[in-house]
Amino acid sequence: MRVKVLAGLLILLFLVVGCGKSSYFGVKNKAIGVPPDFEQTEAAIKKAEASGGAQYCPEKIARAKVLARRGVEEYWKCHTEKGLALLAEARKLAKEAELCKAPPPPPPKPKKMVPPPPPKKMIILNNVLFDFDKYNIRPDAKAVLDEVVKELKKYPEVVVEVAGHTDSTGPAAYNQKLSERRANSVKKYLVAHGIAPSRLITKGYGETRPVATNKTREGRQLNRRVEFTILKR
Repeated sequence: MRVKVLAGLLILLFLVVGCGKSSYFGVKNKAIGVPPDFEQTEAAIKKAEASGGAQYCPEKIARAKVLARRGVEEYWKCHTEKGLALLAEARKLAKEAELCKAPPPPPPKPKKMVPPPPPKKMIILNNVLFDFDKYNIRPDAKAVLDEVVKELKKYPEVVVEVAGHTDSTGPAAYNQKLSERRANSVKKYLVAHGIAPSRLITKGYGETRPVATNKTREGRQLNRRVEFTILKR
């Protein structure tokens, strides 16, 4: 009877040893029974490896495996407390890796500051003056207008306002028409020298914008003029 019981125990021992795991984390078991920490740590690491966080924190999983192996080694050296502490740390790292998320996208690049466009520049053609009650281009103004033609050809994207002005002699309504004729005379000259009409916006201001006093002969002469204002660069 005792022989049968002993034989049964041997068979049971063989089944336990044969069917159980022989090692954990590459370290062979040194006893039939192992603490549940071994299985729990192995399961935690496998779960982390199968999670979405594995692609974002692989270094934590690798570190957890190292700690788990050290924990098993320390446990079998009879450093039970130290071994179990290392296994607990491995499980903690595995859990952190499981919960890892994709890093936030980099902040957008700051927008390049575009400097404000330069203020519209007004060019007063002091030499483009007109005789009293006249709107024809005088010979002394042609050289200046030829320079304007050169500049406008150099910058083909520029659009300008051609503004005509008068002195205050005579009725305001008449001076308004006269200023428009002066602006159109200048435009006609520029178009004849190759500037597209669409780049020249004519406008008459009559006597409303003097640049000098109208009480003197010289001041009135300066007011009988044409100006250019850049509208588009």
